[in-house]
Amino acid sequence: MAVASLAGRAPAPGAGAGAGARRGDRARASASASGRAGRAPRRALLLAAGGALPLAASALGAAPAPAEEGIPLDADVALNAVLSAYGLPRFRVSPRDFRTYDVFNNDYTFEYPRSWVGRPNRERPGCIFSDFNTADQLKVEAFRAPAEAGDDAFLRAAVDALVVPPGLSSGDSKLEAPDVRRVRSESRDVDGTPYTYIAFVTNTTTRSGYDVKRKNLAVAARVRGQAYVLGTSVRSDMWSDEKAAQVIRVVESFRVR
Repeated sequence: MAVASLAGRAPAPGAGAGAGARRGDRARASASASGRAGRAPRRALLLAAGGALPLAASALGAAPAPAEEGIPLDADVALNAVLSAYGLPRFRVSPRDFRTYDVFNNDYTFEYPRSWVGRPNRERPGCIFSDFNTADQLKVEAFRAPAEAGDDAFLRAAVDALVVPPGLSSGDSKLEAPDVRRVRSESRDVDGTPYTYIAFVTNTTTRSGYDVKRKNLAVAARVRGQAYVLGTSVRSDMWSDEKAAQVIRVVESFRVR
């Protein structure tokens, strides 16, 4: 599979995997004990949080949680967002469960993990999805295709749109688009439309001096003078075969109408 080769394989478990698992077990045991000790205060906080009771009612079979501008929001996913904010146990949502984004007013469609929460982009055309547990991200950018006809110019514009779009405020972090020479890409026709599949790594330097590396897998298409780019982003230290399969499915499902 071409897109899979761009994404790369997950690293094999290293010698420290056992120790990491043991540390994870201890952390989970500690969190569980802490949760039992502080159950009453956290429950009070949860019940006091705005929207918690309606979401809980939805999860129990009442009216579904409201969708935002055509983006469905399942009750268990909405409730998980509240539970996660208070460090409470969450409902299990399988990473293999997907939904289809298909909003009438937009010229594109794609599949995304059901556990991710989405919204329209408030600053420019497109939409944004994220996993509130892991900070995995998905976004679509739509803009006028560059006047230059070359593939390099289109590739540069697609990467810039995902990493440093117009009007982006990076706050306390420093984020730069990668050198186009470090970007891997390949093109193929799907249903008569040429799509460019893209893989690259980004580095963000926080104000505290920490470097956060993320793997990016994306797809771009030019249709009727417009450029449409879907990009997925996962922290490199959280990359796995399961994450790779998830983002590959998202990228390969992208279609422009």
